[in-house]
Amino acid sequence: MDLKKDFDINNSVQRKEELTDDQIQALLQRGFEEMRVKTLMGESDIFILRNETEETDEHFVLQHLILADIKRYTDKGLIHHTRLPDVTFETKSGKIIAIEVEADVGIKRSLDNMSEKLQIMKKYDDYFYVVGNPAIKREYESKFGNVILREEVHDRIASYFT
Repeated sequence: MDLKKDFDINNSVQRKEELTDDQIQALLQRGFEEMRVKTLMGESDIFILRNETEETDEHFVLQHLILADIKRYTDKGLIHHTRLPDVTFETKSGKIIAIEVEADVGIKRSLDNMSEKLQIMKKYDDYFYVVGNPAIKREYESKFGNVILREEVHDRIASYFT
């Protein structure tokens, strides 16, 4: 028996490969767009998305991929489109973790964003920044603490639940 994943038109980020042609057309007719983004594994994948935030499409997709990874361990995870960190979640020990995504908007802008969020991030039990650019990681790790590459996100999240 071939099990098909439920199709939810309200899901604002969907992997194209998991959709039928009819589902893709239905989403595109409702204002969704197609976008290629590097996943948390560093592989390029095509997503069908509807981004109604002020963030870039890549940033938006990464928030959703991070939340999906968190949901493998707990239902206590949230995406924020405010001044709060981009994603927060509760560990099995009750600690609240903050994640800020910097999706390659340029080193200067990333530095400004990271500096602006640092005091907010420090209010959580633990926090880390997710960057796609190894140069940003190397340059700012000493100033901001936990700066990891997107390919390291899965292992970092898993570490809170082992």
